[in-house]
Amino acid sequence: GSDDRLDEILNVLSETNIARTLADRNIITFRYVVDTFDGQVQTNSKHQLALLAKNRQKCLAIINAPSMEKFKNSVDPRFTESPSSTNPSPLLKAKYIADGGNLELNPSFRFTLPDEDSGAKFCGVFAPFLTIRENGKNFNIPPAAHVSNNFIRKFVTGEPYSIVAGQKRGVLSGSNLVGLEYDFSQDDRDFLEPFGYNPIVFERGVGLTIKGNKTAQQGIQSALSSAHVREAMIYIEDGLAEILKNYLFEFNSAQTRLEIKTLADNFMESVKKDGGVYDYKNIMDGSNNTSEVIDNNMGILDTF
Repeated sequence: GSDDRLDEILNVLSETNIARTLADRNIITFRYVVDTFDGQVQTNSKHQLALLAKNRQKCLAIINAPSMEKFKNSVDPRFTESPSSTNPSPLLKAKYIADGGNLELNPSFRFTLPDEDSGAKFCGVFAPFLTIRENGKNFNIPPAAHVSNNFIRKFVTGEPYSIVAGQKRGVLSGSNLVGLEYDFSQDDRDFLEPFGYNPIVFERGVGLTIKGNKTAQQGIQSALSSAHVREAMIYIEDGLAEILKNYLFEFNSAQTRLEIKTLADNFMESVKKDGGVYDYKNIMDGSNNTSEVIDNNMGILDTF
């Protein structure tokens, strides 16, 4: 039903001219894709948003996991034990979410996060829903919009490579935020974080706090399994692209290469000073700009 309808809406972001336009960095500027829908109990859930971020490259998608209510009501796959006369409404289990369902009941498909091909390392998934109070009533809403405020805030305060989690940068704010749809226990988190969830937890005296720094790439562990590494990469790639675009249609001469390398070194030195990298190396000389490269009207800057 509604998950399929949501697919139709989201496919606009991956299968149309709109998708191509959004992926073109010369046409439009943005660095976050913020999900406003409920999550989907599907294989490769929300892959369209992750793919948009991947196609754009310098971008992170902030994605909502399905509400805990949705998991609880799901029958295939089921995320509880099978109901019985002695236990008509069994409890939700985080282990079953991480497994993609209660596999003993042979579900017809498994719930998974965006896979590697769809852009797992370009997205972060957040849960559970947040509870807000409006006109004397409580509502549960997806968390990504509130979470995105924290990501934007670290840019405004000049901390682009910081981790958006914990007490310093992970506390969610909003005048009508009153709680969470579901309280994750430490056991729940031990299952959900390795799966790729970034859990939001209520901490006494602190508030609602993001307690994860993961991209959806958790099956294969790499530096890009951490969201702040993706963020640092976006910042560095953006900065270097700004330098390079000033040299379009300049001759690929030793002088031009030296100028670009000097500017790239200055930029990377500032990143290093701010703790974004611990070391770097820029190469732009005859070793990577061979006569063949130059004859093809190209210039290559390699940054390690």
